[in-house]
Amino acid sequence: MKFIFSKILIFTFIILSFDAFAGWHIVKSTTKNGLQNEENIWINDSIIKYSFANYSIIIDTKLENIIYESNNIRAYWSGSFKEFYEGLSQITPTISSKKVQKKMPKISIEILKSDEQKQEIILGSKCQKYLVLKEGKKVEEFYFTDSLKLFNTLDINKIQEIIASISIFFDDPLNYQSSEAYKYFIYNGLIMKSTNEFNSTEGDYVNEVLLYESIDIEPRIFEKTKSYILLSIGEIIQAQQQITKEENERNKF
Repeated sequence: MKFIFSKILIFTFIILSFDAFAGWHIVKSTTKNGLQNEENIWINDSIIKYSFANYSIIIDTKLENIIYESNNIRAYWSGSFKEFYEGLSQITPTISSKKVQKKMPKISIEILKSDEQKQEIILGSKCQKYLVLKEGKKVEEFYFTDSLKLFNTLDINKIQEIIASISIFFDDPLNYQSSEAYKYFIYNGLIMKSTNEFNSTEGDYVNEVLLYESIDIEPRIFEKTKSYILLSIGEIIQAQQQITKEENERNKF
């Protein structure tokens, strides 16, 4: 473990300008109920790719195109933002194509700087602690640095609308992160570590940055997996819903 963190410090000792490189690669770990998963993020100008164990999503905010892949069923969908929202509207008759975005919850979020004066050093960056209140109740605390603006070439509003639209179908407790208050921190720096406090049955959800590096990103990173089959976005989301339901049932025992 000491060796791993030594390598991370070597990568992140010097903070370099985004303009000098093709893009950024960020590695995060997420831990919930003792289970740890890894998330990879690639950023290149107006394109971002989120890669998780079960799925990946590539969003081009300039061309307004999406590639969505499910690793569970080895399938993909690609198309425009408009086609994406229209596809989601077909999953359930109660959602029309014009109401998908409107269905995103309107949540009262307040983000306050912690009273703790001491700043924490994470991967070489000074971080300030913040508290997130949802409807007046604390749901998260995170450590934020404004010295690393890795996402500021992206249209955060478009990205968060897409992510929030997907979360509608999975009862995502993190849906408040699409709020204007939260988006400010995504655009103006980097949240290095966060702990989400949902309830006693679900337990805490810990997300932390393990590595960020400036790299020349290979074009294939932003391309679909060639061996995957083409399905509609509705078919993929519904398949993932079923898989998530089965996983949740297994985790109860």
